Amino acid sequence: MSKNDDVRLQAVAIRQVQTGKIWGDGGDVRFETAAVASARIKAEKDNRLSAREMEVAELWSRGRTMPQIAAELSITETTVRTHLMRAADKLGAGNLKELIGAWIRMNLH
Repeated sequence: MSKNDDVRLQAVAIRQVQTGKIWGDGGDVRFETAAVASARIKAEKDNRLSAREMEVAELWSRGRTMPQIAAELSITETTVRTHLMRAADKLGAGNLKELIGAWIRMNLH
């Protein structure tokens, strides 16, 4: 059963299972384990960088500081950091220093 299913249906299903009953015919609805749900979410994750994340990553890779990027793009330093962290996550970089290498490698291909 997905969190995107109708909330009323979810409530009925949960009540049924809570009382020890089987929901539906046993084949139409299932509850995912935490591990299965986590794997599904990771598989569905969109790893494409937004236009702003690309813009901020490019400036960062060229040696600009967060305050400089914020001033140049008329955004806050917190927003710059958020864009950088999201870009790092999407590119599999462990930190913002690794983001520079990941960004450069991505643009060489």
